[in-house]
Amino acid sequence: MQKEIKDVFQDYKKENNIVNATIQKINLYKKSNKLEIEIFSQNQLSVEELADFETYLSERFSIKTIIIDVKYPEITLIHTIEQDWNEITKYIATKFPITKAILKGSTPKIEGNNIIIHLKSKSSEFLHAYSVDLSLEKLFMNVYGRKYRVTYEENITEEDIEEQKNLLEKIQDSVCKNLINNMAFATEEKKKVEIQTKKKEQEEQTEETPLILGRVANIKEQIVKIKDLTADYGRIALQGKIIRTDSRELRNGKTLVMFDVYDGTSTITCKSFVEPDKVEKVMSRLKPKTRIKLQGNVRI
Repeated sequence: MQKEIKDVFQDYKKENNIVNATIQKINLYKKSNKLEIEIFSQNQLSVEELADFETYLSERFSIKTIIIDVKYPEITLIHTIEQDWNEITKYIATKFPITKAILKGSTPKIEGNNIIIHLKSKSSEFLHAYSVDLSLEKLFMNVYGRKYRVTYEENITEEDIEEQKNLLEKIQDSVCKNLINNMAFATEEKKKVEIQTKKKEQEEQTEETPLILGRVANIKEQIVKIKDLTADYGRIALQGKIIRTDSRELRNGKTLVMFDVYDGTSTITCKSFVEPDKVEKVMSRLKPKTRIKLQGNVRI
């Protein structure tokens, strides 16, 4: 006999349709840290319900990947894709944070089994690269019980282009100092040092790291092109080549370190306030032509 979600996951205390759905199949893959669950619902589920249940499963059982498949009988939809679009974009942004900015102002257009998403920026290639369209198609099947094919259409006016250009200039002037204060710099080449004494050896083992500045060398955020930066981006990563460096000692004892990064699309000036005892080490690693990765939060 098939059991309902509320009977199997008794600590999931919610008053919504998903708790009454019956579990058809459930598979746990320990090696890949993945849980697949197929459920059958007599009522249409909402985007919020699916997102909340996914979060519960992930946190409750410490599972990284949750895949839910929803099956329906013939039901009458009580909410539509157009009505739910804001919630849909929020859901996708939890899986692909950068899409929060990309999908801002976007609108869906349904033509039969096709959904055309009108974008306000040149970002369709990025969305395809990260298979965002496939995630949307999966969500549409789970919420609306119908298979759609998602495509993108870039609708950008001259006014939009000018607005993005002005915003990028503001970001280049002011955002980077906030971004760098909370980021890790990593070079692709490890610095080689000579070990002269045992004490020196222990110290240099710490130095044999790709980290230039920050606390975490393992950069996990998705790489964003400098030309695509907007004020709506959250935590991001940049990758490019250092083309210029400079520094200036301040009255408070700190040093303002500045360098330009070029990633093939545009250049951005980055600034960081560095403690006196770290200046020499940082500047020695910020050499022109050095390839660099950096991550942090974008703020204006």
